[in-house]
Amino acid sequence: VMEAGEFCSSGLPHDSDTAACASWCSAQEAYHHCGFCKCRACLMCIPPEEKTHVYANAGPSSVACRPGTDVAYPQDAAGSDSDASLEDCKIACDTVDACMSFFYSTSQRKCSLKAEKGEPDRFCTKPEWTTYWRVELLQQSLGSVSSRDDSDPSRPPRRLQVHGGKLLDEQSG
Repeated sequence: VMEAGEFCSSGLPHDSDTAACASWCSAQEAYHHCGFCKCRACLMCIPPEEKTHVYANAGPSSVACRPGTDVAYPQDAAGSDSDASLEDCKIACDTVDACMSFFYSTSQRKCSLKAEKGEPDRFCTKPEWTTYWRVELLQQSLGSVSSRDDSDPSRPPRRLQVHGGKLLDEQSG
């Protein structure tokens, strides 16, 4: 991500010569919008090779049984806790240092940011809601990544791989 105000040259007509994150920049249109200097300071415009983490989930209607500590939705983020897209929710979590996970309802467009780190130890069923947790990326290789659970530094990194929409690891297959 470029810093707001940093010199920028996109070569696009009517674009700015400084990086910014204009109010019209949209995560849903990132493929197009991130080409504009007017959007290059938005978190959604981080190049894939610079990503430090992804969000994992256990599937629809799977939520952490212990909801954990709430984190306030940032006022300057797109959307709100009661009206946000999934991308808005991810970006909001990324902008708050204390946020490590979140609950999201696609049908209600609600986002509840949480401070809990790592994969929940137990899941419960809650229709229309899903828990997402932050997975730090240590290295990338052929569609797989290494991840470490920071809550227990003595545990070795787990090899994770996205396979058909599922997040698999060497411990649970």
